[in-house]
Amino acid sequence: MLVLIKNARIIDIGSPFHTHQTDLLVKDGIIVKIAASIHEDVDKMVDTENLHVSLGWYDVWADFAEPGYGNRETLATGASAATAGGFTEIQLMPTTDPAVTNRTILETILNTKHTVRLHPVGLMCNEKGLNEMYDMFNGGAVTFSNGKTSVTSSSLLLKALQYLSPLNTPLIQVPGEKNLNGNGVIHEGIVSTQLGLPGLPSISEIMMIQRDIELVQYTKTPIHFTGVSTAKGLELIRQAKNEKLPVTCSVTAYHTVFTDEDLKEYDSNLKVFPPLRTKNDQNAIRNAIMDGTVDCIASHHLPQHQDDKLCEFEKASDGMAVIQNVFSILNTWLKDVPLLISLLTNGRNIFKHKISIDVNQEANLTLFVPDKKTVFTKEKNKSLSYNNPFINRELQGEVVGTILQNQTNLL
Repeated sequence: MLVLIKNARIIDIGSPFHTHQTDLLVKDGIIVKIAASIHEDVDKMVDTENLHVSLGWYDVWADFAEPGYGNRETLATGASAATAGGFTEIQLMPTTDPAVTNRTILETILNTKHTVRLHPVGLMCNEKGLNEMYDMFNGGAVTFSNGKTSVTSSSLLLKALQYLSPLNTPLIQVPGEKNLNGNGVIHEGIVSTQLGLPGLPSISEIMMIQRDIELVQYTKTPIHFTGVSTAKGLELIRQAKNEKLPVTCSVTAYHTVFTDEDLKEYDSNLKVFPPLRTKNDQNAIRNAIMDGTVDCIASHHLPQHQDDKLCEFEKASDGMAVIQNVFSILNTWLKDVPLLISLLTNGRNIFKHKISIDVNQEANLTLFVPDKKTVFTKEKNKSLSYNNPFINRELQGEVVGTILQNQTNLL
């Protein structure tokens, strides 16, 4: 397969062609030529006004629900939604049924062929102790996590960090001390009081980040916090980075545009964990993105069946199915395309390996137009679920397609 990308601006700070407007020729999944003007008889050609090309976007935290919860999402529908969102590689959370605890389940995920490359995350532990993490790592698990339920036992997390120290891969924590969260459903504050809803206090996230940083300082094993939602939590991470500790973090796109003030209509599509917090926290997240404290963006794509969203707010399941909208959500307010693309690709540097756009390199590319306004409709939704508050909203930025090795997926 021969694919020609015409007149595209390359956005890849690690590439010698960064910011160049040029043509790219891809042959059988390899970039074979980058030049100002390429003329070839090709199988496919992409020629779109104001076209940009970057490394394929990499998502560090998504839930595709399979196996076990095929009424919410499947690997196929999740991959389709991810491709439509511009992603080429996805780290899948392990909290399926059965959970990702052994090589057999890993192989089931790894051996399926989709338009994206799936990287299964292994389940770190259960009530009895650590799972067989080393065996799972050798079997293809990219790292380990307990999904959206963080490890609250200090001794268990310490053992996990010590056990994985030789592997030098960051464990993933969604920070939140469940013993402090109780039965909370939204951020604890003025809005939760006004709405009469039990709150999730900021201190539950802050205390867990503080504890985990201390354990990282003790073990020197890397950790990655994802879904960080509080100003104080981000400040603790900033301090840890200044101390040269192996700590990285990601935030969601939706935490940059919604706050707890948006919950006054009891929209269950805005019920997420970690919860939407205050305007001050939102500003802190945006500032942390711009000053480099935030290493990458995570979709936290969590599809839910409509029956679990169209119910009383307190009974509704949390999560948004938003993997298609991550780029346009951020691009609508963050007027810095190179920074945004760095945030969408840097997860690969943290968990896998560094690549760049260059001749003789694998074609792992996302094609997009940053200035085109679009309305995301229900008909455009590729996920099996519709728990998405961005449906029928105008956003800025459009994904044109992806190229992953010899797969060219034009939208």
